[in-house]
Amino acid sequence: QMVHHPNCITKISGHEVFVTAVPKSGSASSNFAWIFNIQANNWTRLPDTLERRYGPACGLLSNDSGSFVVLAGGYHSSTTEIFNLDTLTWTFGPSIGVDVNGGSMVSLVHEQELLLIGGFSTTPLSNIRRMNSSMSSWETVGQLTTARFHTVAIAVSLGSLPPLCP
Repeated sequence: QMVHHPNCITKISGHEVFVTAVPKSGSASSNFAWIFNIQANNWTRLPDTLERRYGPACGLLSNDSGSFVVLAGGYHSSTTEIFNLDTLTWTFGPSIGVDVNGGSMVSLVHEQELLLIGGFSTTPLSNIRRMNSSMSSWETVGQLTTARFHTVAIAVSLGSLPPLCP
């Protein structure tokens, strides 16, 4: 499957990624979703998302009920959708509370928490929001020093970082 513009990509296993994207022949927003198997080099089309989105963030979240992809925000969107990787079904999740286009999402604590970082609403956003494994709400847990959108966020173990000062 050829895609024109990936909306979001998140790793869901050692050899698979979840992708929402706009097909080459598609419009600016999309409700298409796939899993790309890196080892087999093939795409599996998933059920359409509940809303068409442009610029959402996504991440993997796990709890006792299974593994889920959380898809949040997008252009003029404050909604969240949750995709159950076991049942291959979408449900609506909690509202973010503000439109978040181009936010970054990162999984933490063995995929038990997600952070939604920055984004753009009517201006660039500096909020850091957290969703825990209950998937019931987004909670503001911090602020970036400088507001950012369409940036990259990755989780790095503190033990893996070199000392910043001698």
